[in-house]
Amino acid sequence: MSPLRPGDPVPRFQLKGINNMILALDLPDVEGPRLLFFFAREQRDSRAAFPYMERMARTLSQSAGRVWAITADSHGDCLETADQFQLSFQILLDTRNRVRDAYGIRELPALVPVDRELFAGAVLQGFDADKWTAACHEFVTSLGLDSNGLFQEEDWLPGV
Repeated sequence: MSPLRPGDPVPRFQLKGINNMILALDLPDVEGPRLLFFFAREQRDSRAAFPYMERMARTLSQSAGRVWAITADSHGDCLETADQFQLSFQILLDTRNRVRDAYGIRELPALVPVDRELFAGAVLQGFDADKWTAACHEFVTSLGLDSNGLFQEEDWLPGV
């Protein structure tokens, strides 16, 4: 499938989280916007983005927005990753890459902002700190939250 473009309706899905709860992105405005973070544990740039996504999750907890991480990694590896990086956001298991393929994600990590009506924002594939920062600031401010001081240089852990 081709990558989503801004304004495209996003594919609906249901996935099991590492807490064994089923989470669904299937109805507009049910729980608010989502920032989908596609990653692979063994991929260095994905690991470098974990602290950044955790800060996003903490910031978004002040609103209806949430970070949902999506991975094909095993349940055990995800539990270990969440513990190692002290992650509080939902990690969803896409063991056959069905959601990743439906979203046209070819390069990890990837970031897909999804608004309340289930339309995509700018899809970012591969890690570029400046582009990810801009996309996250836009997402946060769209929710009426203050994005000042959202990220600092130490949030990025290159070479992790």
